[in-house]
Amino acid sequence: WIQQELRYIRNAVEKGIPYLGICLGSQFLAKALGGRVYKGPCAEIGMMDIHTTAESRADPAFRNFPAALKVFEWHGEGIEVPKGSTILASSADFPVQAFRYRRPAYGLLFHLELGRDGIESLCRNCPEDLTKASLDSSRALNESLPHLPLLQKLAEEVVRHVVAPSVS
Repeated sequence: WIQQELRYIRNAVEKGIPYLGICLGSQFLAKALGGRVYKGPCAEIGMMDIHTTAESRADPAFRNFPAALKVFEWHGEGIEVPKGSTILASSADFPVQAFRYRRPAYGLLFHLELGRDGIESLCRNCPEDLTKASLDSSRALNESLPHLPLLQKLAEEVVRHVVAPSVS
């Protein structure tokens, strides 16, 4: 099913259909367009620091992102972007945290969209990931709660731009 999904994503992007891939969806986007997904040096789980790139300042979906911010992560794989991509954010352990491929397609390795329920669900359903990251569910939730309003505001901006790129 993964190969079928990758073909679907590639065809959609080639037709100019907007695409926003979050976490696994960003990895699928990279792989579908000729990039690579690899086992990372560590698991990024919970709140992590990322930094936006100079190129992000000119990108309508990312121009309101601060230069540095904490985002919610839940992955252990990294991305090598496909040729023709623009890297929009990175972290110390993962040089690609967000990227754009042409105008209609964005990949975010981190989660802007999650609220309290989503984080609680991940913690409840993936306890082995928390153990790998030396984190417990209450700490993961408590560390994320103060950041969620900003992250969700940024999520709205990204989605608004991706679905209607002419609106800035």
